[in-house]
Amino acid sequence: MGQGKAAVIGIESHGCDSDGELFRTHATLFVRGGGGFGGERGPASADAAPPAREADITVAFETRPEQGAIYRLSGDLNPIHIDPDFALKSGFPAPFMHGLCTYGVVGRAILREPCHDDPAAFRAMRGRFSDRVGFGDTITTRIWRDGPARALVQAETQDGRVVLSNAEARFTE
Repeated sequence: MGQGKAAVIGIESHGCDSDGELFRTHATLFVRGGGGFGGERGPASADAAPPAREADITVAFETRPEQGAIYRLSGDLNPIHIDPDFALKSGFPAPFMHGLCTYGVVGRAILREPCHDDPAAFRAMRGRFSDRVGFGDTITTRIWRDGPARALVQAETQDGRVVLSNAEARFTE
């Protein structure tokens, strides 16, 4: 889909074995400078805005300065996450943490609290990356229960920047 000067690419994957589907993932990639080809903007994402009250659960995890190098070992070779010159040429003041790492930190908070450290209880999560996380930032995940097996989620850095928004988690009790 065209989004002005950017492009949005949707990717859905299914993991199966001989017994059927094990999991399903969906990712939407926002590609700066990849648009301009026209087309519809596409649908807005579903709203999962947190309520105007204190979160039911708050979990903070500090990220590490070396996480960019560790994530590089996982096969993500995007230099924007490790090379200061490349980040600067791309319009960013410094390398920043991988989105998947941010997502993992938030997922860890969900696993720890509403799922009580039981991976079998963790059913699903989704969210929108809304800002970058720097290496060494603290990510605070705020969780609002929205039913017996659903929570609205928002994550922010120590300076109050929301980095994961429009997020929700589903789990079993």
